[in-house]
Amino acid sequence: MSVIQKCRLLTATEAAELVCVSPACIRQWVSRGHLKPAAKNWRTGAWLYREDHVLLAERARRVRRPLQARTKG
Repeated sequence: MSVIQKCRLLTATEAAELVCVSPACIRQWVSRGHLKPAAKNWRTGAWLYREDHVLLAERARRVRRPLQARTKG
């Protein structure tokens, strides 16, 4: 038996509100490869993002790097 999960699709604005960042930040995550659009709204042309992927990208971006990686030399 397969389990089908329903995932909400969010616009950049909705995704940004969910994780308390700006829509521009969501678009930066996409351009940097941290988040991929799941679909495109054919009426508006807006990219749509899966809610669970947005939350995973936000968690990964909030994790602090170790002190050794942040300092030079």
